[in-house]
Amino acid sequence: MKHSEKQKTILITGAGGFLGDELIRQLSYREDIAVYALTSAKEKVTTRHKKTKNLLVFSLADWENQAIPLHNVDTVIHCAFSRSADGSSLAKSLEFTSDVLIQSCKAGIASFINISSEGVYGSAEGIWKESTPPVPESLYGMAKLSTEIVMKQAKRISCNKIAATSLRVSSLVGAGMDAGKKNHAVKIISTFVSNALKGKPIQVIGGKQLFSYMDVRDAADGIIALSDLDPSERKEIYNLGTEIRAGILEVAQVVKDIAEKYMETLVHIDVEKKNINMVKVMDSSEFYRETGWLPKYGIQDIAEAVFIHEWKTKKA
Repeated sequence: MKHSEKQKTILITGAGGFLGDELIRQLSYREDIAVYALTSAKEKVTTRHKKTKNLLVFSLADWENQAIPLHNVDTVIHCAFSRSADGSSLAKSLEFTSDVLIQSCKAGIASFINISSEGVYGSAEGIWKESTPPVPESLYGMAKLSTEIVMKQAKRISCNKIAATSLRVSSLVGAGMDAGKKNHAVKIISTFVSNALKGKPIQVIGGKQLFSYMDVRDAADGIIALSDLDPSERKEIYNLGTEIRAGILEVAQVVKDIAEKYMETLVHIDVEKKNINMVKVMDSSEFYRETGWLPKYGIQDIAEAVFIHEWKTKKA
């Protein structure tokens, strides 16, 4: 892969993951960007994106051997992080985050986008703004908050030579997401789809819960929009989610309608009444305003993408 003078280079860590894979897919259409993909699954990423011309794939061994030409990199998008609740795995992820940041600083990379999580807000109900005090309740949430603190300190220590921004990303969902890495909100859609495909009733417990889902395609598109913004104009923290909020009964009805359209069979919704009032959504208006970007995919699009993927997988 040859780099033109007009191209900028983006290094994506965790390139074999759900979000990293989508970032590569979308950036493959950008002639002005070269992509360095850093992954623990080099063969898988190389095979999956073998037709992508603006891509170089590197292994963790390449990183450890300092075989990646970081002097070519303009922006790091740091997605690599364990989804495990295991303290040991999270500690290793924190250590790797620190190493990536240090090496980026040494290489003179001016732009660093750290993928954090809505998990830093914990389970507090309400609408979360960037000014909402973080109260992580899980090891994962605490580890992600720790990465944000590291980013802030790096910016100060470097005297603002590195523009480090952390994105608190909403719950991601999309076709092909690893079943073992789905959070509670995302599992709701997957469970509803699974029941419909098996001819079982869609079971709803409660009915008043309100969630905010974000399509991985939107998340990647939003991150790329931020990477296009002048690093000096970025804030240290942004929420990245969707303003589209869906009640659990609405999600069930959407899945029911989609299933009946594709399968031409009746799907029933069973509701177990229970007093569960849950509102967990992020306010991403500041991100929208500063990037000029808006999400494109609503709950209908998300549920249909998941359903079609699972339906085709079942038929294969």
